[in-house]
Amino acid sequence: MLQSEVNTWRSLPCANIVWVRDFKIPKHPIPVQLLIGDKVRECMVFVVPISASHDGSEDLSDLLKSEDTYLPVEENGSHLCIPKEAIAVAWVESGLHPPEMTGVVSSTEKRVLVTLHSGRQLRGAVRYSRHPDSSRLVDYLNASAEFFTLHQDRIAFVNRKHARSVKRTRNPKRRNRAADPRRERKPAR
Repeated sequence: MLQSEVNTWRSLPCANIVWVRDFKIPKHPIPVQLLIGDKVRECMVFVVPISASHDGSEDLSDLLKSEDTYLPVEENGSHLCIPKEAIAVAWVESGLHPPEMTGVVSSTEKRVLVTLHSGRQLRGAVRYSRHPDSSRLVDYLNASAEFFTLHQDRIAFVNRKHARSVKRTRNPKRRNRAADPRRERKPAR
C-alpha cells in the first residue's frame, strides 16, 4: 500500500471507529411460565434495563410484541429459542410487569373468561384505554397485538391465535347478608 493510500484511509470518518469485541448489553433475568401445548414450562427471559419503547426497563410484553419470531429463554440451564406462535399463554408476576399507561381517554376494565383451543379456561380482567367510538371489548381484541393482556393474580399474556373464545363475565357481586332470603330471621321477643 502506498503512503498516499494510507493517509487517505486515515482521513476517512470511519477510521476513528473503535471496534469492540464481545460487547454485551447487561440484561436482567425475569422468571416466567409458558404454556406450550398442554405443558407449563418454568423459564427465564432476559430484558435490558432501559426499554426502547417506554419509560423503565424492558418487560415480557416488549419481548412478545417484538417482530422477532422466536423468544429466547433459559430453562434448567439450557438456552432455547421458542417460536412465539407456539406459546398459548405467558405468565409473569404482577410486580414484574409495569402497569398499563392510560391516556386522555378513560380506562375500561372487562371481566372475561378466555377459553383456549386446548379447552383450558382462564378468568381475569382485560384493561384498556380506547376512543369511545371503538371502546368495545371486540375492538380491543381486534386491535391488540399477537398477545393480549389478562390480569389475574399475576399477568397473563394470551396468544390470540390460541384463544377459541373470550366471553364477558359479570363482576362478582357482594352478597347483602341482611337481604339474603336463605338467612333465617328470628322473631324479636
